[in-house]
Amino acid sequence: MRGRGAVVLVLALAACDGRCGELPAPRGADLPTDATVEGPPALPASRHDAHLHALAERARLGARVPSIAYGRHTAEGTSTSAVGLADVAAARPSTDETRYQVASIAKIVVALAVMQLVDAGRVSLDGDVSPIVGFAVGAGRRVTLRALLSHTAGLADRTAELERATRDTALDAFSRAYWADARATRGGPDAGTYAYSNAGVALAALAVERIVGESYADHVHTHVFLPAGMTSCSFAPAPSDAVPHAARDGGTQERLGHASHAVYPVVDLWCTVGDVLRLGRVLLGRGAVDGRRVVSSVRVADMVTPVVGTADDGQGLGVQLRTIGGRRVVGHEGEDRGATSALYVDLERGVVIAAIANGDAFGSGERARVRAFGDLVDGLATRP
Repeated sequence: MRGRGAVVLVLALAACDGRCGELPAPRGADLPTDATVEGPPALPASRHDAHLHALAERARLGARVPSIAYGRHTAEGTSTSAVGLADVAAARPSTDETRYQVASIAKIVVALAVMQLVDAGRVSLDGDVSPIVGFAVGAGRRVTLRALLSHTAGLADRTAELERATRDTALDAFSRAYWADARATRGGPDAGTYAYSNAGVALAALAVERIVGESYADHVHTHVFLPAGMTSCSFAPAPSDAVPHAARDGGTQERLGHASHAVYPVVDLWCTVGDVLRLGRVLLGRGAVDGRRVVSSVRVADMVTPVVGTADDGQGLGVQLRTIGGRRVVGHEGEDRGATSALYVDLERGVVIAAIANGDAFGSGERARVRAFGDLVDGLATRP
């Protein structure tokens, strides 16, 4: 961790080495912000902490995002709420039942799916991934699932290609062509160099497909989402979901299309804030939530152990390790055009926090906007 409290710099994506993955969605027409649209009254504060509600509203305005859904889970229970508009043009309010694109938080799901297969003895974290996926990866270099999940395979994202390739291109076909290009490799075979790679984690998702013999989306629905009680989550957007927006000059919001990427497992996940918290609760429960086991505690320990860096500022397997308000946490932040997200778990204190927005605070590159969203994450994490 560098700088104050966790999130101002971390959520500015310094730790993500190039935009936490998340890829531009199609452009749409400019629309007024909710500040200039006749919108609904503020949601009642009955289900949430009034202080956090006020903090979320300030974050929404400061980050220039149409809406934010946020929540906390503690030993006393789970609380969720939302502020702002899920769809600016329709003046449709966000609620805690509105689904958002959660972007790189989806990488935790990839790690859980891999870990389940490790538990079952169907794959090793340290075996070569090339025989699993059926084509050479890394220009002859041995690339492992452990390295892919920790971004230490020395593999570089070619952002323009990731942005162009929509879900009309199958994950298999895209990955095969992508890794055939020698530009996908950087560093030495044993360098262990940290280089944030969306395409690398997507390759781990493809390995899951190969091993189980069904699509990644279908597999994690059955084996991760349902056992974890994440009943809202899917990789297919719906009309009722929060619409991605990008803030523009003059106080306007550009309405964007829903995300569609060939590397969908690492970015195109849609969930309610309550189900994002449930994902964090899998880590908090050392692999179990509400008495249902999703993965073994040994595998969760693997995930949250630093591969690079430290527990204060490092990378585990599918999770980032941070410090927020002096507390060590594990989780992930994410961004895409029209999406900003954060999920963190304080394993020692037993607290899970989440904040998801349908706006581009992180990707804006504007420190004030990043700081506004980061202040909400800080407040969620440090609230008694």
